[in-house]
Amino acid sequence: MLTLQVLIDNQIGVLERMATILSRNRINIKHLHIADGSIGSLSLLTFSADMDHSMAEKLRLQFLRIIEVNEVILLFHNKTTAQ
Repeated sequence: MLTLQVLIDNQIGVLERMATILSRNRINIKHLHIADGSIGSLSLLTFSADMDHSMAEKLRLQFLRIIEVNEVILLFHNKTTAQ
């Protein structure tokens, strides 16, 4: 299981676009948490799912194509990769 943290602008439709990407890649979310960010209108979305590192990297790149996504961090095996 891997965890992704996504810093997003709190705008209508962002979560829907992210859910569409997850659905297309047949990812079933095991855990989801959304919190207000400490900076203005940003929110931090954290979710965990059963996937391998290559799928997590693919999702990271697809999420970064969404204009309202500011940063995606992969958390796995006590290591962190940020973009």
